[in-house]
Parts: sequence; C-alpha cells; structure tokens
Amino acid sequence: MDLEILGGFLKKVGNFSMKSYEKRLIFQKTVYFLQEFGVGFGYKFSWYIAGPYSPELAGDGFRLEAIYDKARRVEMIEKKDQDSINSFLVFIEGIKNNARQLELLASIDFLKKLGYSEDSMRTIVKAKVQLFTDEEIDRGLRTLAERGPS
Repeated sequence: MDLEILGGFLKKVGNFSMKSYEKRLIFQKTVYFLQEFGVGFGYKFSWYIAGPYSPELAGDGFRLEAIYDKARRVEMIEKKDQDSINSFLVFIEGIKNNARQLELLASIDFLKKLGYSEDSMRTIVKAKVQLFTDEEIDRGLRTLAERGPS
C-alpha cells in the first residue's frame, strides 16, 4: 500500500492518529469502512478482540505516522469513486472519532458479511469486551441499514 495515498484519504476524513489504543481502533475501523465503501486498499481483516482487525494495517499506520504531514488530500477523478467517498463521509460524519460506535458498527458489519445470523451476531457482539447492549446493537443495525456500505 502506498502510505501517501492512504494518508491522503485519511486527511479527507480527518481522524488519523496512532497515539493511543482508542485512536488506533478508530484508524482500523475507518480504513475497514473505507474499503467496505469501495476504496481498494487491499487490507485483509480478521476477527479480533475489538472486531475486524488487520495486522498489516496496524504496521502501516505506525509507518504512516512518520510521513502523514507530507500526504496530500486525495481528490477523486471518477464519479463512481467520488460517490463512494461521499457516501462514506456521510456515514462516518458524527462518529468518526467515536471508537465505541465504530467498533460496534464494524463488528456488526463484519459478522453479517461473514454470513452470521442476526441472533449469532448479537451473541458475539454482546460478549465483546465493551459489553454492547441490545439497544446499541439495534441502533447499529438501523444505522448500517440506512446508510452503511452495501
């Protein structure tokens, strides 16, 4: 992955930092959702303590930290790419710095895409370290249905 391109996308979002566990979680979930909205970074995610996680992305995040100031905001040329980014920005607005909400939404989305039933997904998400409630899961399901990735 070209770290300057990754940095350019993250500058467009405006929430990149690797300075704390919470910020690293936000970084992971932001890139997870960028990919789900169609940005082809190519990171592979697997299930981990806080939902979908990519060790390769974690390493790139620490490398990106050293050059982030040099990265320029990415501007999309093709309309379909711009539409994908705009949909992503609408989706993440208001939650881009909320690690708990991003963890919940990414966890639900990841498990649903793996084919888990809603009951199984709820059981797994409720058992996470963060202890999400039924109400939070219901809200997350609605959010993903209304404006989440396809």
